[in-house]
Amino acid sequence: MIFLDRLKNLGLQIFGVIAGAIFMSIWVVIQWVVDVYIVRNFGLTGIDKVVLVSLQYLFAISTFIPVASYVALEVLGVVFEARMQIRDMRLLLRRKLAQTE
Repeated sequence: MIFLDRLKNLGLQIFGVIAGAIFMSIWVVIQWVVDVYIVRNFGLTGIDKVVLVSLQYLFAISTFIPVASYVALEVLGVVFEARMQIRDMRLLLRRKLAQTE
């Protein structure tokens, strides 16, 4: 039963990381498409181009930060979970070793 709970937890964590990676990939594609097919076709120059590019970067960063932080938290969760399991196994092995001596 414990194995199934751990497997379910690991599956959810992996799914979360994959979902975040897919979302980040979609974000990159959207930013590229907007830049190549929309912004460059406007033919803007001077201050208009500076303002448009500045807003493009601002909105790109503001949409990227929440997704990147979510993915980072998921990855850190997996790492900390693994560290806790390793620590628990070491403690269990030490107890068994102490009992056999």
